[in-house]
This record gives sequence, C-alpha cells and structure tokens, in this order.
Amino acid sequence: MAETHHSEKLMIQVCSSIKDAHELDEVVPKDLDSFCNTTKNIVMQRSFELLGIRKPQSPPLPENPDRFFEHLLNQVIDQVEVQNHHGEVLKDQVHLLSEHVFIEKRFREKDGAAEVIFREDPLIKELLDQLKEAHEQGERNFIHA
Repeated sequence: MAETHHSEKLMIQVCSSIKDAHELDEVVPKDLDSFCNTTKNIVMQRSFELLGIRKPQSPPLPENPDRFFEHLLNQVIDQVEVQNHHGEVLKDQVHLLSEHVFIEKRFREKDGAAEVIFREDPLIKELLDQLKEAHEQGERNFIHA
C-alpha cells in the first residue's frame, strides 16, 4: 500500500516494524523491480540493519530541547482546556435539564391552573413549535434554555 500510494513515511514505518530477516522476506516481494527506487533504498537500508551491517538511524533531535518540551507541554495544556470546556458545557446542560425536570414536576403537582397558563402563553407555544422543528441537539438545548 505504501508503494502504491508513494508514501515514503509509511514505507519507512512498515519497514521499521519488521523485526527479522524472515519477516522482511515475507513482506517484500521477490521481484524488486515492481518497487520505485525510493522504496528499494528503504528496503535495502532495513535489510542492512537487520543483518547488522548498519545501525538504524536515530531520530533527529530537536534543535532546542527546551522549546520542544515547551511546545509539547502547551499542546497538553490546550487539550486539557478543550476537555475542561466540554465538561463545563456538559455540566451546564445537566443543570438546565435538572431545572427543566423540576419545573415540569412542579407543574404536574399543582391543581392545573399553572399548567393552563403555561400552555396558553403564546411565547411558550412559539418555543414549543420551534422545538418540534429543531433537528440538531444543540438547537434543542438552546430552545430549552
């Protein structure tokens, strides 16, 4: 697949996951002419590494380790902030739903006068119509709020 899509990175990843020469023999076809020169070079490099002729290339070190660490730390902080935001939104939705359930329960417990007023209010009717037409959950949450 890496050869078909001309993905050098994928080919390097596939070849680096091969643990021994027997596994390499199973993956690589006997006819190397079907491979492009780049793929042939990657396969040859890996076969040299597996035979112990060459050491695997070490990954490049970042130019400034402190900046690299700071960049990784900022990525983690950004992810935490996103997760926190999602949690806050979920908390708000739970709170709104809890209030809605409480209010609905209170209307049902009364003698019915409040429910009649609630049902006859034209603004409430308009909101209920909008709620019926809403297709997305976010839109329904907005109308409920």
